[in-house]
Amino acid sequence: MASSDGEARLHCLGGVPSAHNLKLLAYVKDVCDWSDGDLVMQFLHAIIDDLCSKPQSYVQRFQECASIDSILGSVEAFKLLFTNAIKFSLSNEAIASDLATLGVDRKLFAPIVGVLRSRTDELRLALVVASSQIASAYMTDFDWKLNVTLGSDKIAALHQPKLLLNVQVEQVSGESSDMTVEFTKESLDEMLAQMEAQRVAGAK
Repeated sequence: MASSDGEARLHCLGGVPSAHNLKLLAYVKDVCDWSDGDLVMQFLHAIIDDLCSKPQSYVQRFQECASIDSILGSVEAFKLLFTNAIKFSLSNEAIASDLATLGVDRKLFAPIVGVLRSRTDELRLALVVASSQIASAYMTDFDWKLNVTLGSDKIAALHQPKLLLNVQVEQVSGESSDMTVEFTKESLDEMLAQMEAQRVAGAK
């Protein structure tokens, strides 16, 4: 995990660091420690395929490289890294700086950046399409409840409150649907911090 000084240098967090995202990004190094470089490259391209609406069977393809938890954590970590690299128009140097902060071997900087740059246009288009789909919908109603998850063992030591937010969304076409989103305390704090940052930016 990056130190507090290192956290400030993570350009991919866009100036809104959160404990959740910092913990998630630590999984970037897991993939970079795989012994088979070809599989690392296949994994990185699979991430971009997935972001471009081509679902991937990560566990089936890469189960010999790492544990399921590590693979799934790495998927989310690289999705965050690649998406935000495009979102914030990060330079190659900024991406390399983030990789260094996350403890990635320097010899992998160029290959990782190379994969992203080779598919930047494709990924940017996919993100624009995804954003336009979100923008074409608006919330008409919502409801929420708080759940507390208890572990099957050591119950007294494990209380995980989660906010379940049910949102009714209507498309401009008139079609409506319900969407349920689950927030942990960390992810809720992150969302609120991002909303506050956007409010402050919009007020300037």
